Amino acid sequence: MTHAKLCITSFFLLSFLLPAAGVLAGEENFDRAIELFSTMEYREAEPYFIKALDSGKLTDAQVITVRESLAESYIALGQNADAIEQYTQLLLSDRSYALSSEASPPMLKAYKDARAKLPAPVIAIEHHEETPPLRTHSGIKRRAAWFCTGVATVGLGTGIVFYSRSQDYHDKYTDTDDEDEAEDYREAGQAGQTISQVGFAVGLVSGAAATYFFLSDDTSGKSSRLGKFDIVYARDGDMNQAAILYRW
Repeated sequence: MTHAKLCITSFFLLSFLLPAAGVLAGEENFDRAIELFSTMEYREAEPYFIKALDSGKLTDAQVITVRESLAESYIALGQNADAIEQYTQLLLSDRSYALSSEASPPMLKAYKDARAKLPAPVIAIEHHEETPPLRTHSGIKRRAAWFCTGVATVGLGTGIVFYSRSQDYHDKYTDTDDEDEAEDYREAGQAGQTISQVGFAVGLVSGAAATYFFLSDDTSGKSSRLGKFDIVYARDGDMNQAAILYRW
């Protein structure tokens, strides 16, 4: 037999033997766990029950047996939270699962606690899409408002600075006896006064524009995106509950 044929044969043998070995391992762990459980060796039985579950080779009936046995073992060991978890897993896989009424009071309590923790089963889902609001220029208006605010600040600041300088030049103009200096102060004062007037005018106009844009901005916190949401109806006992789940 060539090397290639030997590899192919080995591959097919392993593909059949490995699943079979997994089934046998699951059965062996299950049998060993039940044997220890029947003699109330709960601590020793636990790892075999878990290995049997992890093998994934148990039948549905065996899974129920394992989880019920684990729950009873945990209650005997004082691990009530772990017992509740086993009943929770049983109920999640089959909501119609019901523990025998002949079970011990601690087991019945753990079962009831597990059922109380279960989320309400969903019985209907409605998908909705909100109508998007009309597109407005509110974003542009808001940016324009802030821009005008900046221009107004610069304009008013410039007006104040140059007005103060023009007053200084006017004082120097009236105090000096030199005609050349007086002429220089007069021209500088007039130039400062002109710049201050322009600055004040720009500041006032920009301030008025900023006020207009701010007041006409109609966003009011509304989003321009299309809103989507689901209404989920669930059954909880004798009552129907509804929850709204938003998605964007």
